[in-house]
Amino acid sequence: MASDLERLPAGTMFPTLNQGQELLVTTGGGGVPFGEPLNINFVMIKRLDMMFNLKMVVHGPSIEDRHGIYIINLGKTWEKLLMAARRAVLKFAQYTEAHAIAGRHTSETFTNQLQTSFSEPRLLILTDPRTDHQAAAAPRSLSTKESDIQMMLAAEVHLGTKSVDFQMQRYVFKRRNDGIYIINLGKTWEKLLMAARVIVAIENPQDIIVQSARPYGQRAVLKFAQYTGAHAIAGRHTPGTFTNQLQTSFSEPRLLILTDPRTDHQPIKEAALGNIPTIAFCDTDSPMRYVDIGIPANNKGKNSIGCLFWLLARMVLQMRNSIPQGHKWDVMVDLFFYREPEESKEQQEEEAPVQDYADYGAPALGALDAGNWGDAQWQGETVAPAIASAVAPAPGWTEETVPPAGGGWDPAAAPPLATTEVAWE
Repeated sequence: MASDLERLPAGTMFPTLNQGQELLVTTGGGGVPFGEPLNINFVMIKRLDMMFNLKMVVHGPSIEDRHGIYIINLGKTWEKLLMAARRAVLKFAQYTEAHAIAGRHTSETFTNQLQTSFSEPRLLILTDPRTDHQAAAAPRSLSTKESDIQMMLAAEVHLGTKSVDFQMQRYVFKRRNDGIYIINLGKTWEKLLMAARVIVAIENPQDIIVQSARPYGQRAVLKFAQYTGAHAIAGRHTPGTFTNQLQTSFSEPRLLILTDPRTDHQPIKEAALGNIPTIAFCDTDSPMRYVDIGIPANNKGKNSIGCLFWLLARMVLQMRNSIPQGHKWDVMVDLFFYREPEESKEQQEEEAPVQDYADYGAPALGALDAGNWGDAQWQGETVAPAIASAVAPAPGWTEETVPPAGGGWDPAAAPPLATTEVAWE
């Protein structure tokens, strides 16, 4: 039908549904892809439908013509169609509780935060992309999934190992030239979402145990338990924690979250004996035995493990309505990263307040002033009274034995030592 119209020569007249009006082909299309453009009443026709052409509509051969085509002139009909579209938009918003904008689009409604009509919709429904081109051309912000995948790329969550388990092959995107397998982060994000739904389904968060024997995951485990209310076990797993009821550390969790199935093989076996569902971060070479939900990710990098636990904690809090949907979490992902003991010690030393040490150059209590240290001041008559007054007389000394303040010190014989004989038995 469209090809027939494009082949019509110039000067062809078309009947319309409006009485007394006709349309004239002013420029023939030529019938070839790169031929002359088709003009009807000096209006170039780009696409032969109502959605992209505001002047005319080309329908099928409902009214027989010599060309099998009839044309509707939309001089006044288009205005009626616009009114009908606005009414449909308002009715749609009424029954679906959506927000309706019927009429002219205010520029920068989705970009300028200073406007009173500013809004950040998560979904935009348009009637005509050409008529609403300004709303459709607004800069699109990244969705939550896209921003999360970018964060995982920065944390190298997608980097696997040079070997792959047969149960992990479905999560592998491709293999690099150096032999390292690349993990599909789209499936990683979907698995994180599934794990978050399982965690939210448990009423008491204390029935969830999150465990990591790997040092890179211990800080992330503690932070995850802090923000989600779960119970954290950071360090070596005590055998029999989930099976031996005589132990003081015995517990029966409803869900177990692990960092590495290979390192945490003992709690996985005990959880399987106790019918405890298990969620684990699995690398390309990780065994999937006894793992109910395996999240494909790099579980060997400290940034990767911290990023995964941060994303999982944020999804859990969003599903619990602790964080509003579409808003950023005010907790930084850096808090979930492993820190070397030397780095934390240096940071503590830098953050420690500087102590105000005493002035060791100041004179001691009872000493002379700094200005009285001249040679002329060191005379007997000034130093002797200070010494005489400072030293208390010992028992058995009388006042006659104390030398006068102004006189010299006469040599005196030492008192005789009292010799006593001790009888040894």
